Amino acid sequence: MKRFPISRTAVLLAFSGLAVAPAALAGSFYIQEQSVSSLGAANAGQNAVGFDATTVYTNPAGMTNLTRSQFSAGGNLLLLSSKLKNDGSYAQLPTALGGARVPVTGKDNEDSFDPAIVPNLYGVWVVNDDVRLGMGINAPFGLVNKYDNGFFGRYDSQKSKLETLNISLTGAYKVSSKFSIGGGIDIQRAGTTLSTAVPAVAGLSGLSAAQSQAYLASIGGVAGLYNVNTDSLFTVKADGWAVGANLGLTWKPVDELTIGLTYRSRIKHTVEGDLTIARGASISRSGPAEISVTTPDIVGLGAAWQVNPKWTLLAQANYFHWSNFDKIDVKSNGTTFSVEQQDYRNSYSVALGVNYKWSDALTLRAGTQFDRTPTVDKHRSTRVPDNDRVWLALGASYDLTDNISVDAAYAHVFVDDVKVDVTKSTGARVKATLTDGSVDIMSVALRYKF
Repeated sequence: MKRFPISRTAVLLAFSGLAVAPAALAGSFYIQEQSVSSLGAANAGQNAVGFDATTVYTNPAGMTNLTRSQFSAGGNLLLLSSKLKNDGSYAQLPTALGGARVPVTGKDNEDSFDPAIVPNLYGVWVVNDDVRLGMGINAPFGLVNKYDNGFFGRYDSQKSKLETLNISLTGAYKVSSKFSIGGGIDIQRAGTTLSTAVPAVAGLSGLSAAQSQAYLASIGGVAGLYNVNTDSLFTVKADGWAVGANLGLTWKPVDELTIGLTYRSRIKHTVEGDLTIARGASISRSGPAEISVTTPDIVGLGAAWQVNPKWTLLAQANYFHWSNFDKIDVKSNGTTFSVEQQDYRNSYSVALGVNYKWSDALTLRAGTQFDRTPTVDKHRSTRVPDNDRVWLALGASYDLTDNISVDAAYAHVFVDDVKVDVTKSTGARVKATLTDGSVDIMSVALRYKF
């Protein structure tokens, strides 16, 4: 592909508001669906219940609760639904062209999120009575979001795709019959493809009066400045690896009560790739890209109280230090082209649930969760039109044999309606309302003990 230098102005205009699109299921882009057995109780008590090999991720100290080595392979089908309606988006013409407001029109949108499958794989090895080793492979962050061509909010976002691969290597030690500790490292890959439409008005930057007139004539006059037929498409593709850490402990003050505490560190990703600005099949600009994004520190506190041999009550509280995600730095050839402010606020989630042991082979569970969004009104965009959500979940685990078990869970997530009102440096002001937001999650896992 032939390469051209990318002008600083073009990137500033195109990238204004282009955020790494974080993901949609647990306050912005953190994906909670990492354990099918935990999901059945809306993740209540997940830091306290070392139920199976998924404790590698939910709390490594919980591995000491497992008496046999085992694997768990799970998958989650995520079905997201929403409606995004134009609330009067418009553009402010340059002063030299009269400075008038012109409407930005286009298609409203329904269900821009494609169905997604989030898999996970975990293994725990019993070394001796007190020591466990674990490994997990999962995807803790991600999003797939694509709006139709001609979407009214195209100057804010067109496509967002974020995929992560996380490899956890953990260990745990039983200090006493009441206290265990665990921890490890997270080796994480992030890959992203993000695009947004660039209005033809960006092409006026730096032109003389005569050149501006010629340019306007080539796009059909002022009417072509914010027109889907004259738009260009700005795209960035990048990926990279980074490392974080996790710690956990479990404490049993009495035999019936287990308390779990976990910490998962922030991970600072610096992903590298390419930027392109294209109109139709013609690439007018391309060059290297570097983006820096920091994921949140996460602190979790869980409790499990076995009321009697059949009933266990579960509780969970998580704190997300999202204020780490304050901006996105975009660089090309070592020069900072854009600093995109996000200013996420710190957030939390709380959950309550119950396990019911129907028989020696069958365990039923249910739970509910409230999850507060970290996004703020000032910077909320159509790329991540996130808001507070409420979860309802059901699940079950069944032992097919002494060695093989299956877990299943279903959760429905209600997302509060939210408004988007964001102004771009291209002069476009995107105003939208998201309604009928929801997520259906269907999950299944197979476990094998040896």
